Amino acid sequence: MKATPVRTRTSTTMNRRRPRRAERGFTLIELLVVALIAVLLIGGALPTSVRRYQRLQLERYARQLRLAAKYARLYAVETNQPCQLVLLEETRSFMVVARLSDDGAETIVSNPYVRPCQMEERYTFEKIVIMPAGGESVSSDETRSVVVFRPDGTADTAVIQIGDGVHQYSVSILGATGKAKVQRGGVEEVPLDVIDLDATGRAG
Repeated sequence: MKATPVRTRTSTTMNRRRPRRAERGFTLIELLVVALIAVLLIGGALPTSVRRYQRLQLERYARQLRLAAKYARLYAVETNQPCQLVLLEETRSFMVVARLSDDGAETIVSNPYVRPCQMEERYTFEKIVIMPAGGESVSSDETRSVVVFRPDGTADTAVIQIGDGVHQYSVSILGATGKAKVQRGGVEEVPLDVIDLDATGRAG
């Protein structure tokens, strides 16, 4: 009688392991390339931001100058006394000077609405053109220019250009009405014989 062979099941366990990716950091060259790209991007954006800031600052000065002219006109009308917008080229500043009494005493106006303003060094009065009108005579020299506003609402016709050598803004004052306007650009682009359409419409 033959012996029955005993079958033995052999189970083979295979450990399957996923291959691990090689882990490595950035090389020095890669870091330098990234740093160089960042510097180039920042370097390209910075000059643009600076120029934009300078232009906006110049526009702010122009609007302050217009506000000073507007206040000088209002003061002259309400107090029945001439009022002056004084421009000091040497110090790059402007202010409103008011007459307090009939004896000629004057003072620099400074209040929550208007106050003396000195522009930063990069900004200057590039051109000042004033055409006096009426009987009020005020002396001006190379460093001091004066625009007179009168009680009847009129003023000296004037164009004042401020700039930084690249950007310019001009403030024009209409003699017939004493109104001031701001325009981007140089004096040549703002004619002195501007007609106030509002005043023309009222007259018609």
